[in-house]
Amino acid sequence: GLDEGLGLKVLPAALVDGRGAGDALFVLQRGELSRLIDLDDDGRCDRIETVSSGWGLSGNYHEFAFGLPADDAGRLYVTLNVGFGSPRWWVGQSWAPWRGWCLRIDPRTGVTEPLASGLRSPCGLGRDAAGRIYITDNQGDWLPACPLHVLQEGAFYGHPTSLAWHDDWRSAGALPSDSLPV
Repeated sequence: GLDEGLGLKVLPAALVDGRGAGDALFVLQRGELSRLIDLDDDGRCDRIETVSSGWGLSGNYHEFAFGLPADDAGRLYVTLNVGFGSPRWWVGQSWAPWRGWCLRIDPRTGVTEPLASGLRSPCGLGRDAAGRIYITDNQGDWLPACPLHVLQEGAFYGHPTSLAWHDDWRSAGALPSDSLPV
């Protein structure tokens, strides 16, 4: 019953909900972060709870969601691909909220925070021993090679279509160009 589960994280249940022993299992799907719950301890999922669905989907085939490294507070990190369509199939677009962004989600509350923009197809996330979150992106329009970024809150990583979801662009009614640099 999962829709493109492209991220998996096991956290101590005590960190997530204070219930003590055991683990909390999270799966990142195309349109939501879900918690899988085994009610009768038989090793099978009995219920899937939506933790967050605080981002958009246009229905485009390329709107993948990837994750799920966690920080020391147990917050989970997610990246969202831009979409590609006709007739200019090679030009990524952010037709739905937060496409081309990295988000941070608190699994206890579901609060979803947009952190950084300018991503294209950010399909790799990880965390090092010092707690830094790393993001890899896939080459293509606006990206001549595959970069590796250290996540910095508020950063813009170069792919302009995600600017559509910045407050200053939205309040001005501006749309980012898909052919001219920002």
